[in-house]
Amino acid sequence: MNAITSPSLSVDDLNQRVLQLIDSIRTRDDLAPPHIQRLTGVDVEVNAVDPTVYGIAGAVQGSGRYSLVSSHKNAAGQVDSLLFSLEPNDAAAPCAKVDDYRTALSAAGFAGQHLPAGHRGQESWYFTRDGVSVNLHVRDARGAPTPQACVASLVIGVYQ
Repeated sequence: MNAITSPSLSVDDLNQRVLQLIDSIRTRDDLAPPHIQRLTGVDVEVNAVDPTVYGIAGAVQGSGRYSLVSSHKNAAGQVDSLLFSLEPNDAAAPCAKVDDYRTALSAAGFAGQHLPAGHRGQESWYFTRDGVSVNLHVRDARGAPTPQACVASLVIGVYQ
């Protein structure tokens, strides 16, 4: 893969782009680099040897990094999920609020289920809509004066 310089994005801008991408996904074709690039506005880096390995990554304004990468292939060798991750540099870094994602996904027609000790014993939420799933992994609550649950990662999949 060639190094592509991705823009530094605010948490709010990043959330808006990711939620717009999620809302647009209907089939595996919507997980492909051209669709991701069109919806996020960020150049997708594709591995020259294996074109099913691709993604974007960059800085989050205010301290941290994000990535959105292909993460799983089905038996036919097609990408069927993406992994979106947020890595804050410290506890003061901006937070992608779980409640904001829950509200937006519900408004987009996703049905959600809370999993108190889901992924690796951490809280998570599982959303589905018409063959598309979003598994939201929660980072421990932080912030002052009111701690807020933050998004650690999302697994966005097509299972039809």
